[in-house]
Amino acid sequence: MVKMLVGLGADVNKASWDVAPLYLAVKKRYKETMRALLEAGADPNATHKGQMTALLMAACHGDLELVDALLAAKADVNQCSERGVSPLYAASVFGYVEIARLLVAAGANVNVAEHQFGLSPLLIAAHAGHKTLVKLLLAAGADINYCSKRPDAYKRGAWSLHGDDVAGFSPLCLAVANNHVDVVLALIIAKADVNKGSPPPLLRAIQLGSLNMTKILLRANAKTDTAFHGESLVSLAAKLGHEDIVRALVEAAKQAKVDHIL
Repeated sequence: MVKMLVGLGADVNKASWDVAPLYLAVKKRYKETMRALLEAGADPNATHKGQMTALLMAACHGDLELVDALLAAKADVNQCSERGVSPLYAASVFGYVEIARLLVAAGANVNVAEHQFGLSPLLIAAHAGHKTLVKLLLAAGADINYCSKRPDAYKRGAWSLHGDDVAGFSPLCLAVANNHVDVVLALIIAKADVNKGSPPPLLRAIQLGSLNMTKILLRANAKTDTAFHGESLVSLAAKLGHEDIVRALVEAAKQAKVDHIL
């Protein structure tokens, strides 16, 4: 049908209600239609109402065949939606490792963050516990210590600031917060800064009452002298009733003093 319409002079890039034919074919997963449109010269970067590209939709579907065909047609692997969502970010949200592998091989920028919360592909992969994807992104050069925007930064009038003043969750903190032990260990092995972010990973582990996470972070030399609203971590753990964590923190502090002397 597409070939017949093209033969009759149809414009393969003419949008209806701001929806390009190629985008619609990908959304509906009409693969033969998609191929026919591409062969007829359809723009591989066609969008839905100027926002979502066909490649981004294909990545959301997790469809290797669609993604591969669009990349072969030279679709822009880094073109984002108006909210800053890239195809790689979408693949990271859903844990589509092979899709992410294809996108990275095609030159996807692994550090592009979406606009609303400043979440990078690595941050969202760590949050979801996608260990294999986390390792893939790190191997591709993802910033292991990149932090999201602070959730309260807008209220504090801090959007114009830079650095730690607006630093939020680190990949390690998100992995700790969601109890993804294997991801936490992978990030630590990859040399993640165990004290980076707001809140620091150790503080989050204490708030959650996770002795295991606390011990893992302490073994990785997480700072124990951090204060939370003027309160020490030991005091916070005690207030929350985490006696085992209190003991672990006290022991770690003692060992740190011994190591300093030696």
